[in-house]
Amino acid sequence: MVAGLLKYDPVPWLLSSENAAISAFVRRDLLGEKVNTEQLWELPEARRLVKRQQSNGSWRYPVAKPPPYNYDLYETLNTLGILVGKYGFNSRHPAIQRGADYVFSCQAPEGDYRGIYGNQPAHTYTPVLMETLIEAGYKDHPSIERAFQWLLDTRLDDGGWAIPARTHGIKYAGDWEGTASANPIAPDRSKPFSHMVTGMVLRAFVVHPRYRRRRVAKDAAHLLKSRLFQPDKYPDRKGREYWTKFTFPFTFTDLLTSLDSLGRMDFAADDPNINAAITWFNKEQQWDGSFALVMRRGVGDKRLSHWIGLAICRALCRFEVRR
Repeated sequence: MVAGLLKYDPVPWLLSSENAAISAFVRRDLLGEKVNTEQLWELPEARRLVKRQQSNGSWRYPVAKPPPYNYDLYETLNTLGILVGKYGFNSRHPAIQRGADYVFSCQAPEGDYRGIYGNQPAHTYTPVLMETLIEAGYKDHPSIERAFQWLLDTRLDDGGWAIPARTHGIKYAGDWEGTASANPIAPDRSKPFSHMVTGMVLRAFVVHPRYRRRRVAKDAAHLLKSRLFQPDKYPDRKGREYWTKFTFPFTFTDLLTSLDSLGRMDFAADDPNINAAITWFNKEQQWDGSFALVMRRGVGDKRLSHWIGLAICRALCRFEVRR
């Protein structure tokens, strides 16, 4: 439990959500009970999401985007994240099998899952798709191996990652429409890493039992840890305020996603950078066990604050074990 790292016990507040999925994961992940999460597959929202799946395995983005953009891949990313992250779906479910096949069909020859940035590689969304599919049971799939090799092949000289177009000073406003239709841009490896991008890439490594042990993952973790609370080197989510804007399932790099990754990499709670992050969450905890946080997206879920609270507890538990 996380009692030693927080002011108040969050479990009663989490269970007060009266949400079957949250309660199941609290019992499994925080209380150590044996829970059959496959029963969550039959919950109404999960069933509604499955029914929206298209015949090709994707989920359709609400607004049509012209080629070369493929925002159905973006909608599929979000929906798979909810099914796996909130309802415990895995590769045993046909919807996940079809969704995974669709994602794999979007893999570019270089190895990334392409379309959300048009013809340009996505060092942001590709590792999020990898993270979700690895957690669903696809850690040994050849497509995941190819995606990892692409990440390894496109590292910057300092050991981190950035959006390649950004390393050449290409802006979204005014520049990006032409860039999206152009040939893929290789990164300028001499430029500094983006902590936003590196944090997202690291999440694919930390959920994989073999790649998590690679030196490249440890190096990336040290880079990310060194940038907590600092502005990014690039314009995307540059401000310090983005460290403390949260959502669940995870998308962009923030303080919570970073703690979740660093906890999987065996850093200790008394590390100065990590201690500062844990202290921040501690200060934001309320007397009832909840957290006073800014939620960035997904606020249509009335239980989003509880999901984020559960994610905080999961992350802190990894540090509590090593105290």
